[in-house]
Amino acid sequence: MLVLASNNSNADAARFRAAGLPIYKPFEFGRKATLPDGRSVEVAFALAFTSDPAITHAAFFTCHNKFPDNFWKPEFQRHANGASVIREAVVVASHPAALSKFLAGFAGGPVSEIAGGIVAECSSQRVSVLTPATFSKRFGGSVFATEHGPRLAAIVVEAAQPPADITIGADASGLTIAWNAPTQGSPDYSETVRVDV
Repeated sequence: MLVLASNNSNADAARFRAAGLPIYKPFEFGRKATLPDGRSVEVAFALAFTSDPAITHAAFFTCHNKFPDNFWKPEFQRHANGASVIREAVVVASHPAALSKFLAGFAGGPVSEIAGGIVAECSSQRVSVLTPATFSKRFGGSVFATEHGPRLAAIVVEAAQPPADITIGADASGLTIAWNAPTQGSPDYSETVRVDV
């Protein structure tokens, strides 16, 4: 599943509908949580789902965290390797351009063509769709078959002390992980062309 942060799941569902994407019954849930200091607080989330019939091995939704101050705790978000943010999620597809309409509607922003694929910017993160050959070249020879349709294939994680350049999918539950130090920044997509969908 690929989830994007949201401030309003109802607005996301309306955006999906306006883009001609399928929408599903909203899903909301919450509970009382006990903080380390013993205080009882509320945590609650609202999700908006959509899909593309070409992508049968993944689900897509947005998540509105209604009480972020009660949920996100810096002391619980520290990792030994200094991981701080997922910069990019990568889908592999034989024909990336065929997913332009879906990606624009899901991400809520413009889609650009890049060498061997397409990309949608989501604030300081991005969602990319790459051909198998481009994916393999970029991710150290990693291979994802697409005979059953597009697949979620990789994430790019920013970490202060990256444990490796690339963790292959076989060592990470099937999802390739590319590690970037903060000073390295994101991949260079300077040669992008806006795609109207």
